[in-house]
Amino acid sequence: RTIRALYGHAYVDRLWNLSATERAGRLGLSRPVAGDLIKAPALDCGFRHLEEGAEVQSVEDGVEDEEVKDDEGTEPEDESAAPSIFDMLIPRPGAGVSLPAHSVGNFMRSYLSYDGLDPDALELEAPRGGSPHVLQGCMRPVVVRPKRLRWFLEPDHGPPDCEWEQPAKVARATNNFARERLKMHAEGGKALVVDFSLGPGQYATMAMREVMRSRPPKPPPRHVVFSDDE
Repeated sequence: RTIRALYGHAYVDRLWNLSATERAGRLGLSRPVAGDLIKAPALDCGFRHLEEGAEVQSVEDGVEDEEVKDDEGTEPEDESAAPSIFDMLIPRPGAGVSLPAHSVGNFMRSYLSYDGLDPDALELEAPRGGSPHVLQGCMRPVVVRPKRLRWFLEPDHGPPDCEWEQPAKVARATNNFARERLKMHAEGGKALVVDFSLGPGQYATMAMREVMRSRPPKPPPRHVVFSDDE
C-alpha cells in the first residue's frame, strides 16, 4: 500500500503543478478572478468560489500587508476585506475539495478524465481485495509571502575550507563559486544574508530564485516633443 500511495500522491502533485502553471499562464497572478477558490476560514470547508463582479485586490495597485498580528501572535482573518492573489487556492485533487469554476478547473477535469479518473472519487486499489484507500484532497496557495523576512549584509570571509574529496562536477562548480567569492573578498565585498520561513510544501529554492533572477531594465520614460519644423 505504501508504494501505491506514493505513486498516487505523486500523480496528484504533478497535476497540481501543471494546474498552477495553467493558472499563471492563462489568467496571470496579479489578482483573483471569478471562479477562483478563495480562503474562507469561517466556512467548514475553508474555501469558497469567487463570484463574478466581486471586489478584489490587485498586486499592481498594492496589497495590504499581511504581517499584522494580534496579541497572541497569530494573523487575524478579516472576512470583509477584498481577497488578493495571496488568498487564491488551487486544490490538490482528492476527497473534500472542489475544483475552480473556470478554465483551470476544466483543465484538471480533462486531465483526470483522460486517465479514466473521477475527481470526486479518487481511490487506490488495495492489494488482495482489501478496502480501497481514498486519496484526501487539500487546498494549497499558489502565491505566498515569506514570514519573518529579514536581510542584512556581512563581511565576506571567503569560501570555507573543504578537505573531503569531491566529484569532478561538484569540484568544478565549487571552484567557480570559490573564485567569485575570493575576487569579491579581495575587493572588500560583502555577503548578502536572507532569512525567512515558509510553510509546509513551500520551497526556499523557489523563493530565492525569484530574488536572484535577472530582470530586464526598465524602459526609459517617453517624452512628447513638439517641433516648430513640423
